[in-house]
This record gives sequence, C-alpha cells and structure tokens, in this order.
Amino acid sequence: MAMRGLSRTLGRVTGARAVPKEKRSTTMPQIQKRFLNVHEYLSQELMGKFGIRVPKGSVARTPEEAQRVAERPGGKDWIIQAQVLAGGRGKGTFDRGLKGGVQIASQAADEKEIAAKRLGHKLVTKQTG
Repeated sequence: MAMRGLSRTLGRVTGARAVPKEKRSTTMPQIQKRFLNVHEYLSQELMGKFGIRVPKGSVARTPEEAQRVAERPGGKDWIIQAQVLAGGRGKGTFDRGLKGGVQIASQAADEKEIAAKRLGHKLVTKQTG
C-alpha cells in the first residue's frame, strides 16, 4: 500500500509514466528508460514519509553545518557522502585531489575538514568523466 502511494508521488514529482500495453513492442525487447533522477537524501526523506525505514542522516551545505550535525548526540562515526546523480562516487576523485565521494569521519572536526575540501568542488567518476 505504501509503495503504491510512493510510486504515484514519484510519478507526479518526476513526470514518470508507464507505457500502455498497446504501445509495447512484442518483437523487440524493451529497453528500460529512466525518468527518475533523485538524490539519495531526497529519496530517503520521501520513503521515510511513507513509513519505510531509512538510515538517519542530515544534509550539510557548509563545513560549519557539517560539524554541527556531527556534534549531535547519538553518533560516534559519520559517513560523509557526496550527493551526485552518477554511479561510482566511492571511487571518484574531487578536482582538488581528494579521493572518494564516500568517507568516514570519527570526530566532528574531521567532518568539518572533509566537508571543506569537498563542498563546491567537482567529483569526477567513471560516469561523469
């Protein structure tokens, strides 16, 4: 039930729609088209609204905001993820030389430092070139 409502909501947000049976080809295999481009943090927020369990997380747009998030009670290690619409972000490299779009910080000060090196810089992956 929750997934049906979620798919309707995503369809309204992204313009995605199903192909009617009469327009489907019976001779050639269908190649799936992707009409849904949603960042991970947005999709988790949306799924959470429909009762689907998702990991806790926050979005930081400045290094100071990243440190404030890390200083909240209840965590001792933080996973810092770049939000890009491309695969391979963990193996990517930022234009400043920082390696990896997914990193772990064990102290709030580390999170601020990592965020400062990443925010506002381009992450190059196999898909983005």
